[in-house]
Amino acid sequence: MFNHLLPHSSTSNNSPFDRKAMVLLCSKSHNNNLNKIRSLEEKIYRNNFVLNSLNKIINNKKIKK
Repeated sequence: MFNHLLPHSSTSNNSPFDRKAMVLLCSKSHNNNLNKIRSLEEKIYRNNFVLNSLNKIINNKKIKK
């Protein structure tokens, strides 16, 4: 895990496999403006995006077998 303020990097991906990355955001659960900005539709969109992306990866692996 990295803090966004820490310098970090990785070498080029020289393998035949795709590299995946996931970004997780955390915030305090108390009621503030940030929580109000994050609408239910945005949460649903983000969840669906992740689930659809993972399903595509799983389906591609099943097809290659």
